Amino acid sequence: MLSSKMPGRGLIILIGVPAFWLHLAIGVYLFLSYPTGRVTGRVERVVVVICFLISGTGSVLLLLLVRRLQRRFVLIGAARARCS
Repeated sequence: MLSSKMPGRGLIILIGVPAFWLHLAIGVYLFLSYPTGRVTGRVERVVVVICFLISGTGSVLLLLLVRRLQRRFVLIGAARARCS
């Protein structure tokens, strides 16, 4: 995890999370378009579009929900530590 005192941390996360997800979609595109450099078939195009949509949607959801999930898991972990 990045230090919370690091300057520009928010910008790094804002750029880094979508870039991480986007590289997966680009990898699928490169794999499907390998010898010619073009995605020729309809099924291949649909797969590439779905991968880009999933990567875009996933990164936005991750950016929006990560704080809530972290708080919830920290609270769950704290409650378990108290019980044991």
